[in-house]
Amino acid sequence: MRLVVACLSVLAIACGSSSKGGSDAPASGDGSNSNGGDGGADSGTAGGTTINVTLNNRPMNAATFTFLVAYQDGSSPWQLAGAPTNDTYSFHVNSPSWGVVWTCIGNVGGAAQIRQVTEVHFAVAERTSLTMDVPPRCTDRAPSTVALTGTLANRSGGGLWVVDFGGRTGIVNASTGAYRIEALPGTNDIVARHLANGGGTTGDFATVETVVDRAVTVTGATTHDIDASNAVATTSLAVNVILPQQGRGAASTILYTAGGTTSTLDKLSQNFESDVLDPTQRVNGDVYDQQISVTSAGQTAIVTNATATPTDQTFTAPPPLGGAASAVTATTPYPIIHTTWNAYANTIGYAWTATQTPPPATCGNTPCTIVWSAALSPGVTGASPGYTMPDLSALTGWSSGLAFATGTQVAGYAEAGTSSAGASDFPPVTPPAAGTQRTFVRSAFTVTP
Repeated sequence: MRLVVACLSVLAIACGSSSKGGSDAPASGDGSNSNGGDGGADSGTAGGTTINVTLNNRPMNAATFTFLVAYQDGSSPWQLAGAPTNDTYSFHVNSPSWGVVWTCIGNVGGAAQIRQVTEVHFAVAERTSLTMDVPPRCTDRAPSTVALTGTLANRSGGGLWVVDFGGRTGIVNASTGAYRIEALPGTNDIVARHLANGGGTTGDFATVETVVDRAVTVTGATTHDIDASNAVATTSLAVNVILPQQGRGAASTILYTAGGTTSTLDKLSQNFESDVLDPTQRVNGDVYDQQISVTSAGQTAIVTNATATPTDQTFTAPPPLGGAASAVTATTPYPIIHTTWNAYANTIGYAWTATQTPPPATCGNTPCTIVWSAALSPGVTGASPGYTMPDLSALTGWSSGLAFATGTQVAGYAEAGTSSAGASDFPPVTPPAAGTQRTFVRSAFTVTP
């Protein structure tokens, strides 16, 4: 699933993982208590409802990544999940709700680490299966890549060129025109983008022209040259946003091509616009996700429009999420944060996330970021939504390095999401289907353990 992360790449639970919803029909079970209840003494044995959670590309050597998977039957104590079948963990619950959590300590370039705890809760009546992708930093099974290289000839006009293939991007050398992408093998579209204001002090950019080569097959080391003289100017659409006093905004347009490539066509914090392919370059199956975000006084509202026929956009602020109140309610076995917020009309799910960057000495003199996140369905939260970090310290394989450090601020937010696609879009599906309109409203908090 995707909880909202940088560049308005909406909703990514656990910083880089993605998720797809599973079947909604329970095998059995009593859904009369949407807030959950106590499970039986042995929820891991047959009986009740079977829950299937697939963690794609889970590590084979879990200890290397402090990777553990546990589940909760209602509000009973957390239990380690049994050995998976391939990548699917199956367990049985007798309560009307269930939860699953997984942990990871993984490196992100150099010696820097992300230490994460990812938790999901559903009512049995809402869903009995779920799929999440384990990010490459958390697994020894990251897919093998091959080199996609080439030269972008006949460039003009200055600025920066980048090349996208699948979910990977390479920067074109300004002097030689050469590019290189460590690509996943497959057949995808290649999108070469000419950026204006690439980088700069704000990081804003807009794509002013593109070359699109459809259905390029890459099975091994591949050379694919691109001719910039074939570039076509993008179509620029209006984005109308009235910012509140002392507020700030952002807008971006993400293209999901019919051939499976993701291209961020613009990311702007001022002079908003939505840049899309010229009609001569479009094909059936292309989807544009036009995203607008406005933040003011600790509240953030994000509206997104996934469409095959992009048009001008006007931001209409959705009702805000009531202020999230957070406190550290326990310090042992590690700092426990409890957060409450107001119920949100028509929500398909809530997200909670908290992030801390402690001093390097806390992480063994390694720069690290600690991230806890949770996705909570309305059938679990009921009319009084809130979240309390779980005590996972009794689980075999738990590492104290996953806990927040004392004395350093933790910043986070509670979030409610709505979607025209309904409950099946929680956690949000990527790429979104054309016609999907979403809103995400956040209320920020800070606490210091």
